[in-house]
Amino acid sequence: MCLHYFTSIWAKFLISLYPGWKTQILYRERVPKDKPYILVSNHQSGIDILLAFGLYRPFKWLSKIEVFHVPFIGWNMYLNKYVALKRGDRRSVAKMSAEVKKHIEQGSSVYMFPEGSRSQDGKLGSFKTGAFAMAKHCGVGIIPIAIEGTFDALPKSSIMVGQANMRLTVLEPIEADEVASKTAQQLCAQTREIIAKKIGQAD
Repeated sequence: MCLHYFTSIWAKFLISLYPGWKTQILYRERVPKDKPYILVSNHQSGIDILLAFGLYRPFKWLSKIEVFHVPFIGWNMYLNKYVALKRGDRRSVAKMSAEVKKHIEQGSSVYMFPEGSRSQDGKLGSFKTGAFAMAKHCGVGIIPIAIEGTFDALPKSSIMVGQANMRLTVLEPIEADEVASKTAQQLCAQTREIIAKKIGQAD
């Protein structure tokens, strides 16, 4: 985990380079250092990843395999043993599931974006059930995380960097016993509603 913490410091440094960005990390203490969870958040921008490193907690990213091929960033992800996924490939899905379970058993949380990709317009998209099925499979709780303001910093498909007040809020966990009592679909809807309310986009 030493490299992960070094990467967290590096991410904070990158964010600090742009004076128009202000950041807040709220309730990071809700993410334990010694108890694994599936961490799930909305996905507004590529900056979300840098912001989430501000949790300074041990976790592994689940990311599409293409990111692992990016020079420097991809190398760091390999060295950190983050989890790669090739969409639509059954063998990749099976490998991903086994790696996530292994990391959970070793005490590391796993961070996922259930929307699957960044928002096109800053609005919260639909959630896929994979992260919630994984929580049930691994027998762990879910921690919803709300991210705000990063779309203003760097919208998808844009190279224009804007001023932004960015905030990451760790919300109350859905503990393992509740996860076990509900379906992945129910957990998916529940978690999306929790995050939607926090970012002011409830239906």
